[in-house]
Amino acid sequence: MGTEARDARTRLASVLAVLIVALWAVGFAVVPGRRFGDARQSAPSLLGPGLAPHEGRSNGGIPVDVPLGLLCDYYEHGFEHAPPRDPRGVMQRRETFYRPPPPPAEFLRSKIGTSVDDRRLQGLVDRWEADWLAGHPPAGAIIAQLQEAAGRSSLDAIALIEAAKGFEFLEGDQLAAAFFDAALLKAEPQYALTQPGDPAALPLLHELDQTKALWRLKDYPALERRFRLARRLYAPLSVESRRSGYLLVDALFYQDRFDEAADLILAVQAEHRRVGDLGLLESSDLYEMNYEQGFLLFSAGRFEAAIPLLKLVSGRGEHDQVAEQALFRALLQTGHFDQARVCLADLLTRFKLAPWSQAALARELDESIQQDQWRRQTLASTDP
Repeated sequence: MGTEARDARTRLASVLAVLIVALWAVGFAVVPGRRFGDARQSAPSLLGPGLAPHEGRSNGGIPVDVPLGLLCDYYEHGFEHAPPRDPRGVMQRRETFYRPPPPPAEFLRSKIGTSVDDRRLQGLVDRWEADWLAGHPPAGAIIAQLQEAAGRSSLDAIALIEAAKGFEFLEGDQLAAAFFDAALLKAEPQYALTQPGDPAALPLLHELDQTKALWRLKDYPALERRFRLARRLYAPLSVESRRSGYLLVDALFYQDRFDEAADLILAVQAEHRRVGDLGLLESSDLYEMNYEQGFLLFSAGRFEAAIPLLKLVSGRGEHDQVAEQALFRALLQTGHFDQARVCLADLLTRFKLAPWSQAALARELDESIQQDQWRRQTLASTDP
């Protein structure tokens, strides 16, 4: 490489050294939250939009802006605090296993072998690094190539996750997700023979906890792989296995796989009953599981099974209005029109629905009753 390239690499290494020291110094301030803004844009300054700068200096005396690193960029505390919940900081305890990510390009160079696939990944990483140093964001094509090359390389799942976290800090979610996806695909065969509850899987599971970028990107296929793998590797009936099952349900639901999601939430609830600990630490878990079962059964078209669960939820809690509307439609679908009238009156009384919404619900009731009458008339006319 020429002198300019060597100087650039030295500057990058120096900046990353400052970053790592700064991140440890601030302790990666923990800010609970469900969603954050867009991923940082690539730039040699490392300053992301909306992030508080902390000034550092490279060896050449060039000032750089160091963004404040937040643990909540890596850990999802909101969605993942799923039943059975523990309000005593169970989500934060996962952060005990966090370590600042290494500079990704240098890290990959130290791990990559000499095979054709490894050399291809190395060449793509070098190309990314040159573009990053020049302030050019990566195009979708090279991100896809990096993901494919990472999947074919000799690197294991944990190494790819470590690289992904470094890319996330420097570049943003899209590039990180490419390596997370490659890591998840690698992990499936890599841990295929690992028995549930085997401590050998814990390092991977701790790394999987740090993939919040997948939530931000709504990458539900990748989240499905993550939670399916976690559910299999954690000990059967453990809190972690059941929580992974609940989160796997969410990933299936957002892919419109309602029957699979409904079957799985019923299986998870059966496990809760078998263990007998649901609601002991967080009483709202009982409400949450009733809602989750009722709404998923409704979404899967299993209306009769959904009705008693939705009735348990309607009238209270954060899911009240959604549950009441689902209950109303489930009652219509099953021909319980008197109950549907009562449910509609309750909806109109308790919630400030727009006039057009009120009219639409009333029309649904009238049309359902009329369709039922026509069906009965047709059946009566065909009787011998």
